[in-house]
Amino acid sequence: VARQAAFVPGSFDLAFTLNKAAEGYSGDVYVAPAGTDGTPSGALPLVGLPDGARALTVRSSDAAALLAIGCRGDSDAAPDARYSAVWLASADGADPRVLLEPSGGLADFWWLPDGSALLYLDSEGTLARRSVRRGSGLRPSSVKMVIRRPSPGSKYR
Repeated sequence: VARQAAFVPGSFDLAFTLNKAAEGYSGDVYVAPAGTDGTPSGALPLVGLPDGARALTVRSSDAAALLAIGCRGDSDAAPDARYSAVWLASADGADPRVLLEPSGGLADFWWLPDGSALLYLDSEGTLARRSVRRGSGLRPSSVKMVIRRPSPGSKYR
């Protein structure tokens, strides 16, 4: 029934999202405290998202002590994208806020090992980086890198 899971930064608690078919599904992120059986029936809500947003993926960064949550909305403008937004929340689920919400959506996202930023792939195939400033939220700049396929005959394949 759990869709995606990650350890809560700094603990052995497990944060997870639920499959839409799960009983009591609300689209939020839940936590199964360490030492429990980890089933959704014993889980507690961790991050509540606004109405219309539903969590699909949760990824954690111990270095940043943050959770990144890949979401979709009920009426997304980017139907072909995997995610319409990425939200950030602290390890205790407090202060959820939007980090990324590109108009075309996102294909995927990953934490940098030091927790300073998220790399993300937009729906058009552009790889970009969004910095996260610890303690004060977001750094407004992002750096975009375009990844191109090697040409036939190139030694880099």
